[in-house]
Amino acid sequence: MATLATVQSILKTYFHAPVTKQINEECLLFELLKKKAVTWMNNTAVVPVQTFRNRSGAFRPELGVLPDPVALGATATLGYSNYSVNAAYAYGVFRITGQAMAVGEGGESSIVDVLESEIDGAVETIVNTVNRELFSGNMTIGFLHQYQNVAGATDWQFVGDWAKLALALAEEAVAVGVGAHIRRMDTYANVLDVHITNPNEAAGTIRITEALDTTVGAAMPQGVAFCVELMTPAEAVIFDALLAGCPNTADAAAYGIMAGIGQQTIHGLNRSAAANASLRSFARTMGTAGAQAWTVLDPARLQVMNALVFKTSGKTPDFLWMGAMTRTEYAALMVQTAGLSKDTSKASKGDLGFTGYSLNGVDVHTSQHCPEGCCIFMTTDTWRYVDKGEAAIDETGGILQRENNLDSYKGMAKYYYNLVPMQPNANGIMTGIRYPLV
Repeated sequence: MATLATVQSILKTYFHAPVTKQINEECLLFELLKKKAVTWMNNTAVVPVQTFRNRSGAFRPELGVLPDPVALGATATLGYSNYSVNAAYAYGVFRITGQAMAVGEGGESSIVDVLESEIDGAVETIVNTVNRELFSGNMTIGFLHQYQNVAGATDWQFVGDWAKLALALAEEAVAVGVGAHIRRMDTYANVLDVHITNPNEAAGTIRITEALDTTVGAAMPQGVAFCVELMTPAEAVIFDALLAGCPNTADAAAYGIMAGIGQQTIHGLNRSAAANASLRSFARTMGTAGAQAWTVLDPARLQVMNALVFKTSGKTPDFLWMGAMTRTEYAALMVQTAGLSKDTSKASKGDLGFTGYSLNGVDVHTSQHCPEGCCIFMTTDTWRYVDKGEAAIDETGGILQRENNLDSYKGMAKYYYNLVPMQPNANGIMTGIRYPLV
């Protein structure tokens, strides 16, 4: 039987460096974004973020007073605020039982095979967790796109992170569902606090118990989406006493793209406040008339998002994300209708698909974690990630630790990090795109 010391040595020799490399190669975070060097004070880092663009460009006569860097004639500060960024802790855990260690009687290669299977599972789960969180992030679970006024419990069409919503419902495990804020995405003001139940991914709907008016008495401009953000445990118990004591681990999660776009308060800065208006992003709906239910993808509407981002931020998104099913709608717009000629004297291969998709020369990418029913417009150089060391197998006190009262040992891969949107208004999401529902 392999001893604990033998297994610890094998883990360090065969797995520590390869696992670190694998996590860093498979996490989209490292592929897309740049790391920002920060100084951590315990669990928090302060990251300055510009809240005003430099508007000092102006003509002056000889010996004229130079213009203000914020706005002509202004006496304001230079337009910076501070994000207070907390590290989020991502883990993947693996377990080795005493019985599995007994396999070591067959030699070192036998125990390596056992360990490889367990560790692969831990690596896969932490990679999937970090990649999924890259798209949703923290308390944000998604967006509503319908424009309607309903009197009571109704199923609403929803685009977002179904897995995160399912986890929140499972954690709370109460019949009333989970508490959430519904927020209009032009002002970032909360419209209503609601209970959410009955997620139906196959139909693309969630049930909101309360009466909800997304027309805001017909004062809401059409074409603007609504963010759905889970309540923190502290908020939930104030909203509904039945939610007392219900955990919500989403509150501990890292920020992601949808949180960077839609969450009201991000790293301590409330974007509904006028002073932070420049930190707002864009969330628009594909439909702009009627009830704005699922709407056929319209390239002209996608161009509107590009224009909004460029006009406001001066930047053009360089990365577009769609879910795999949503991208089939994009492909349908590209069906070639021109006549084809081919040599009929010999057999040939037919191909009805495309090897790539783009909009204005910007590639359209897909991921299993990208929500269906939307197109995310991402300007990658406006995001940074911060971390407290590389993702790796934890070696504190030895890679494996004996579990109390169990004939087993446990180890973990971990990563302490967070995502920081340095210029949120250079990003956006177009939601409510019809896609093949399964």
